[in-house]
Amino acid sequence: FAGSSLAVYLFGYQVHEKQILLPLIPISLLVTDYPLAALEFSGIAAFSIFPLLSRERSVLAYLSLQLLVCVAVDVVYDYGRAPQGHVAAVCGSAAGAALIHGLYVFAPRIPR
Repeated sequence: FAGSSLAVYLFGYQVHEKQILLPLIPISLLVTDYPLAALEFSGIAAFSIFPLLSRERSVLAYLSLQLLVCVAVDVVYDYGRAPQGHVAAVCGSAAGAALIHGLYVFAPRIPR
């Protein structure tokens, strides 16, 4: 179920930001078996609904959720047994998200 709903979200023509919550529900049930994958996916899902949360003025809740996910990943993740490029991928995605959020905060707005 999670795979098909994620495919609809990724390859759909017109999707809403909230549609990422549909594959997040079954993936979050896998947190006991695959904690790192479930936590990383929840962080990515929250990142994808950031435009919706910023319009609703819920940025503080978003940032606290992302901080909680980062702490949980750091607790769960065993850096000594990590695959070769996995740490670089996780750090790269976090740096990319921070860059995009920095651009959102500091870039000038285009008037409508």
